[in-house]
Amino acid sequence: MRKFARRMKRMSAEDKLILGLGVVMVVGLLILGIIRFTGNTAQILTIDDLHEQNLKGKLKEDQGYLYEGFSFVNFSGVWYSQIVAPKGSIYDVAFNHDPRSVEDIPVKGSLNADFLKRGTFYITFDPLDENLQYVGKANAGLSTALTKAFGKYLVAGCLVNETDACHNVPIITCDDENKSVIVLLNEAPAQVTLDNNCVIIQGADDDLVRAKDRLLLRWYGIKE
Repeated sequence: MRKFARRMKRMSAEDKLILGLGVVMVVGLLILGIIRFTGNTAQILTIDDLHEQNLKGKLKEDQGYLYEGFSFVNFSGVWYSQIVAPKGSIYDVAFNHDPRSVEDIPVKGSLNADFLKRGTFYITFDPLDENLQYVGKANAGLSTALTKAFGKYLVAGCLVNETDACHNVPIITCDDENKSVIVLLNEAPAQVTLDNNCVIIQGADDDLVRAKDRLLLRWYGIKE
């Protein structure tokens, strides 16, 4: 090691640069050799690439599968499918959970004829819920779907006026019969209730997010 250090001191700046470039080249060749040996091509796939492979049956089940005639693929932990929106456009639609994992969640009841026809939807929740992060997660996916795929205008509301955050938003409940209301309720059991002018999406913690995905499967026309 001492001899090597003395040799380095005697080397010119140009020699050191050449040596440094040589080290970089060797390391690069080693990495390429490892990649070639392991067969890792470092190929970057898009969602469309995954759908194409899925339709050819080339994906593992945790990466994608066909469900009710629709291709579902897992991209960075989010499940995607494609639907034709009411306006005729094709959309990539996202789910937090794959469709098979939400089949156990029942959808009960029915909506009145005006619910889906209204241009404005009211999404409301209980501000006193201790785990609002799950309400927020469910709301994020639901709101994206309603605005992009269905072209709805959304208004946020609260079920009760109990916090400062609710002082400046409307108090909306299922009793507002002239409105299309969606309630996000963080409590068991996991289910979706359709009640004339009101949809109640409920479940404890992540089950609430699963229930949101179950409703979207129905509204996208994938599964009743």
